[in-house]
Amino acid sequence: MVYEPKSYWDSRAEAWKGSGVPQEFDNLVECLDPIITDKTKILDLGPGDGHILLKLEELYEGVRDRYTMCDVSTEMAAKCTKNTGIAPDIWDGKKLPYPNVSYDIVLLLSVLLHVTPDNIKDFLLECRRVTRKVIFISTWHNPDEARTAGAHCFQHNYKDIFLETGFKIAAEYKTMKRGSSYRRRNWLIERA
Repeated sequence: MVYEPKSYWDSRAEAWKGSGVPQEFDNLVECLDPIITDKTKILDLGPGDGHILLKLEELYEGVRDRYTMCDVSTEMAAKCTKNTGIAPDIWDGKKLPYPNVSYDIVLLLSVLLHVTPDNIKDFLLECRRVTRKVIFISTWHNPDEARTAGAHCFQHNYKDIFLETGFKIAAEYKTMKRGSSYRRRNWLIERA
């Protein structure tokens, strides 16, 4: 069976409730605070129901006017539109519908675990194409659980992939500790 992110999210959209990991939102804000201005343009890929935009609006005045959301799932986009009043752009998961270096920050919150190994480098290269500065990533990253994870939880060698796609790591965080290991990672990566 081949994993198809669009089909997965279209079928799961109605029941999905986004909340994120509170520590990850704190990590995001820690990374944004030094670089966000009243002109910063943000692209949120795979925004779910738009809960991150709603949280950022509580902290950054006017962020909605400079915030774009984009999703592969028409059903998730409809849910996001209902929740935020903004319709995300739809894309094919290959080429983003934006010009080169058109955003300061790209957000990939729980997105990369849905990108298949044969597509991960191209996906990050496309994100690199549209960002001027940085990408903030939160994702599942626990090699100890790889065999028991869901079919959509792809394990990638992120650090090597970041280097191969022209990024350097500016910050790294570990979150969701279970036993002696952390289940998730957050990275702020910037164009090298």
